[in-house]
Amino acid sequence: MLNKIWLILLLLTLPLAASPSFAHANAQAGAVNVHPAGLLPSAEVAGLQGANSPAANWDEQLGESFTQDFTSLAFNVTAIAQVSGSGYGPAYLLNGLSNTGYWYQVGLSYDWDGPTAGFDMNYEVFNPSGTSIFPTAGGSGMDSFSGPVNSGDLVLLNLYFDNSTGVVKMYAYDWNTGASASETFSSEGATYFQGQNGYSTSNSNGFFTGLMTEWYHTNPYYGSEQQVTYSEQGFQFTSAWLWVDEYNTNTQQVLFSTSTSNPISLTSQLYPYSSNGATEYADTNMFITGPIYMNVTINSYSETGDAGMPLSDSFNSVVSGGVPPYYYYIYVNGTMVFSSSTSSTNYNSAFTVNNLGAGTYTPTFEVVDSIGDTATLSNFVFLTINAGPTISITMPVITYDAGQALDISISTSMGSPPYTITYYLDGVPVGNSIPTASGSGTHQVYAQLTDSTGYKVDSNILYFTVNPDPTISISVPSNAYDTGQTLTVSASTSQGTPPYSIAYYLDGNLMSGDTTTLANPGSYQITARLTDSLGYQVNSNTISLTVNPDPSMNGTYTLGSSSFLYSNDIVVLDAAMSGGTSPYTYTWYLNGQEVATTTSATYTYQLANMGQNVLNVTATDATGYSVQASLTVNYTYNYTNIAIIVIVMAAVITGAALALRRRGNKKGPITQQPESKPEAPSQPDNKPETKPEAPRPGVYSMGTPTAFNMEFKSGIGNLVRILAFHVLGKGYADRQGDEMVKIFNQGDCICFT
Repeated sequence: MLNKIWLILLLLTLPLAASPSFAHANAQAGAVNVHPAGLLPSAEVAGLQGANSPAANWDEQLGESFTQDFTSLAFNVTAIAQVSGSGYGPAYLLNGLSNTGYWYQVGLSYDWDGPTAGFDMNYEVFNPSGTSIFPTAGGSGMDSFSGPVNSGDLVLLNLYFDNSTGVVKMYAYDWNTGASASETFSSEGATYFQGQNGYSTSNSNGFFTGLMTEWYHTNPYYGSEQQVTYSEQGFQFTSAWLWVDEYNTNTQQVLFSTSTSNPISLTSQLYPYSSNGATEYADTNMFITGPIYMNVTINSYSETGDAGMPLSDSFNSVVSGGVPPYYYYIYVNGTMVFSSSTSSTNYNSAFTVNNLGAGTYTPTFEVVDSIGDTATLSNFVFLTINAGPTISITMPVITYDAGQALDISISTSMGSPPYTITYYLDGVPVGNSIPTASGSGTHQVYAQLTDSTGYKVDSNILYFTVNPDPTISISVPSNAYDTGQTLTVSASTSQGTPPYSIAYYLDGNLMSGDTTTLANPGSYQITARLTDSLGYQVNSNTISLTVNPDPSMNGTYTLGSSSFLYSNDIVVLDAAMSGGTSPYTYTWYLNGQEVATTTSATYTYQLANMGQNVLNVTATDATGYSVQASLTVNYTYNYTNIAIIVIVMAAVITGAALALRRRGNKKGPITQQPESKPEAPSQPDNKPETKPEAPRPGVYSMGTPTAFNMEFKSGIGNLVRILAFHVLGKGYADRQGDEMVKIFNQGDCICFT
């Protein structure tokens, strides 16, 4: 967790200054009259009056008067945007008193004549009598810069003699933005700026060569300003006066006026001077007005390490104020572990401690600026040193299937989290994830812990056995079924770690056990998933099934006869099938008796028994599913054909009889014979029959019918009756027979030639 501390130390320090190099020339200076505390003459200014602010007549000045002479003066000043409660801001001025008595000023001001003025270049020239002559209207002039000037920018202020043109150049330049402004005024025969090497901070007019921060207030002011730094490079000032004063430009009342009793010798260490709430500092290269507050902020992280291991921690330091360079010292457990210096006000670095035992330590940060002011920060960040880390592993299951993740539990303690765990199988690192079992046989596993400090430690070693992966293969009796049939799946398993549990799936739907009823026709897939006792799962092969609709029979038959006299003694059955699973077998039955088994759907029956015959067929498909059909056929004579025969025969016989009769009439007339006597009775049956004599040639007449005639006629009638009985029934037969008798009764005789 980030620990921050914000420490504001009011320290006498100096910010880093940087400026271009410039030349200086010394000239002999004569004696000057003493002017009280460096106060400017009343003619300089009559106070400030802003457009929207009250009049500011109290003029506070913080100055440094040089004792050396110069042909050129150049200083960098930090642009500080600050205003008083009444809205007026200060001017940061570089001053040069020429050897002919003219006094030149160039400076950077902020809201000099009231709010919203911003940064401008101030300039002014006084004559030896103390009168402001440039700008010609009198008073301080203000030029706008050619570009922006921002608070915090470093701005060059420059006064120098241009002997080629006989002028003094007043120049300002913003090193950050490149903005500039300048003015020139006659040098009036002067060749250098003279220092105050006598007994006062200025001449009798209050003129001097040096630096000054000037600020007008509406009321007497005893406060301090923000820090403003004037700095230069390439030249070292040996001595100077430091002074502070404030007086009313309207009433000429002096509020206070103090200075060093003599010029101070300048060194690389800042010399502080303060009076009436105002503070300033000077060394060989810098002049600072306003108290120097060193604000030190250090951000660092509390860190955790292991005993005996190096522990590093980083920090960021932000310093405002103070006098660079800044020196950093860090102490841990009374021992200095870090020292460094920097001129940067934003500093990042790190320190390392070694060989600390277990415990908690608080680093102490010490920041010292170049004038010896010190900021000490402690108790805001902690270093925790832990005992070395430990790791152990357990594995409740020691038998696995290949490809199964090992069931490893890890226990860690101490050290410096977070940890990195690396697993080793048979001595080979396999990564940071729990490994999987591979390769049949016995293996070993251990883990190595690396904590956040890089400390490494190995766990205990465990052994485990890997069985081959389980396998499962399924089969079914057939790949084709009929709707409503029961499917039974068989499974063959091996390897893995028994016992197994097997789940069967029909088109992805879990079956109840290894059997199911195939309720609907269609195409299906059968799979199975085996789970062994270790929870390892493997899928079986996939079997495709076809479920057909139930078979049905649409049978047809054809009746036939083997003879003209019979009807329906030949039957052809065609048992047409639909649905089901081919091929089919057909079993044919006649009157309950199996007569044939075929693979053809057509069978021809030859009936042997007259009357009702029952024909059955059973069709069985490839799955064993059977359907039946039955047909009853009446096998009889073809009475129509027989009647036709009888009628034809009767017609033939009748025609023949008629023909014989007509022929007899033509041979001779039938004469009426006298009635003869009855014949004597025939001989008994046990006597030899007396054959009649053959008729002799000639014409014979047949008179009254004899017994022979009657028998003949009766025989013809009976024949007709017999034939007609089988064809047309008894009544018609009797009538037909009688007709035949009538035919033979017509006439008394039949004549034969």
